[in-house]
Amino acid sequence: MSTNKTIKQLDKNDWTRPQEYNTNFIRRCYDYVEIPIYQLNIEQLRTLISQEIGVEFLIPTIIQNLKNNILAEGDFYPDDLLELTLNLKKEVWTGFEKEKHILLELIQKNEAEVIEELGEKTIHNLKLI
Repeated sequence: MSTNKTIKQLDKNDWTRPQEYNTNFIRRCYDYVEIPIYQLNIEQLRTLISQEIGVEFLIPTIIQNLKNNILAEGDFYPDDLLELTLNLKKEVWTGFEKEKHILLELIQKNEAEVIEELGEKTIHNLKLI
């Protein structure tokens, strides 16, 4: 899958912009689906994941960002990208066995740091396993 494409180009959903937006947040989501995936920053990824928008197209980019910094943060708190990724539905990981394996290795490699941020209970209750 090409990260040069946008979610709008890859997704089968209709991303026609409404004439008016109910909130600024909704407008931002529409903006983000038009950005090439490789250009999405941590906050944009976090927003899209939290709204379950195009997650199946974002997994490789998410993993790459977590490789660079396991505790990558958007605008809210350290580790918010990791925490949202760990809380993705198990079905999301279908077809992403390699990425899931890489994520689990990253967590093991950075276990002390991850436990300090997320807590041991979170690590033992991973949804993706």
